[in-house]
Amino acid sequence: MVALLDTSRERVRPIRHDRTGKVIGFNTDHWSGRTDALVRPVARPMGLLRDLAAELGDPHRPLRQAVTGGAISASGMFVQTMLDTLDATQLAIDSSSDQFDGRLVTDSYTPNFSTHTAWSSASGNEVSGTGYSAGGVALTSFAAAVNSGALTLDATDTVYSTTTLSSVMAEIWVDDTLTGDPMLVLFDFVTAVDTVAGDLTVQYGSPAVSIDLTP
Repeated sequence: MVALLDTSRERVRPIRHDRTGKVIGFNTDHWSGRTDALVRPVARPMGLLRDLAAELGDPHRPLRQAVTGGAISASGMFVQTMLDTLDATQLAIDSSSDQFDGRLVTDSYTPNFSTHTAWSSASGNEVSGTGYSAGGVALTSFAAAVNSGALTLDATDTVYSTTTLSSVMAEIWVDDTLTGDPMLVLFDFVTAVDTVAGDLTVQYGSPAVSIDLTP
């Protein structure tokens, strides 16, 4: 759909998965010096486990999301946040009325999907640059739903407009309405991306997140 252009006005360069070489997005260099980036997170966090295992080449292989790791090594859901909605913490996430944000981080963040909940765990590694404000951007059309037995989370593709950023490695969804800005999911870009006076577009799957624990 998008081809490599070799002209004096525009050049489209594929962004490839660091380990597999699979194209996961594109950088577009414009004659004016502007560089746009479009990234597609490789796997839906906590998605259909058999689908994610298939991406690793073995549909029968048990798959477990990384709990800890050296910097960012996988997409994942912050499960302690989910547990806090069920235990005595009574975290009152309201998908119909709360504001949810997308926030960008560098690879210097080391996520722990079992214990990290508040945004303060990651805020020190938020990207900075021209056109990007701390706290990210509000997600559009955020929705939680049940689809064929799976809990899904979705939103319109997020665009960080007219930014100059470097080494952007992941996006984190947070609930900006609740105290502490609890984190929901992290989308690993796999390969760090840059923009120069351009747009960074995060293109989600459909849905962005699918949690299927039914037989």
